[in-house]
Amino acid sequence: GIHATPLAEFPMMAMLWFVKDAPRMIAEKERRHWERYAGTTLKGKTIAVIGLGSIGQEVARLARSFGMHVIGTKRSTDGVDPVSLNVESLYPRTALKTMLAQADFVVICLPHTLETEGLMGEEELAAMKPGAVLINIARGIIVDEVALINALNSGRLSGAALDVQTKEPLPPDSPLWG
Repeated sequence: GIHATPLAEFPMMAMLWFVKDAPRMIAEKERRHWERYAGTTLKGKTIAVIGLGSIGQEVARLARSFGMHVIGTKRSTDGVDPVSLNVESLYPRTALKTMLAQADFVVICLPHTLETEGLMGEEELAAMKPGAVLINIARGIIVDEVALINALNSGRLSGAALDVQTKEPLPPDSPLWG
């Protein structure tokens, strides 16, 4: 639980990076160029948290403070009050694709187990809302990186923020750097 807050802050930073278009701001700074610009906001966007342990619950709590719609999934949902986990709606793992289709941002907060290895594969990434962003603060092996690269290159997803990768450190020639 001691890592919940610092780990939960990474998705918040990543989501702000995308809605405020930080790459654009950095490029403008480097060019020493100013142009009126307004990014979007997190308020009203939907975040899906996959894994609602202590870290996932903290991600959900922080997202709610930004006015986001928070939905999530966990291994066992029977008799669980979604509000107790800081989410508006709770989905069983069997409804993962249904949940993914609704989210502007998907945050993975799962431990690596045989059950979670490769959980986010080609089908799950294809089920995500077009233009969504995937954020992984769990373990790299949970995401099929080839499928992720394909989803990013095709424009299906607008981005990914990866605190973890299958191979660490990420090799310099990995397409994930781009």
